[in-house]
Amino acid sequence: GNFANAYAGISCTGIGEDIVSAGLSVKIVTRVTDGMSLEEASRKSFQELKTFDGFAGIIGISSTGEIYHCDSHPYMVWASHDKEMSVFV
Repeated sequence: GNFANAYAGISCTGIGEDIVSAGLSVKIVTRVTDGMSLEEASRKSFQELKTFDGFAGIIGISSTGEIYHCDSHPYMVWASHDKEMSVFV
């Protein structure tokens, strides 16, 4: 469920069969490579995952430094780190 190239990298978690069936990380990275933003590519790919009620979450980063998280479940948590410290619940 992970894939990266010179344009973006995606790490997936969730139900492996759903992630592989959707080709989720590869689709997102391919769309970023073709010019979409990481957010746009992720949202489009997750719309396609909804067609079979797939369960997955991703954290991605683009070569421009864009970080994006997307998931199909409301209780999936994620984190990233930068120079600023922010805590949320």
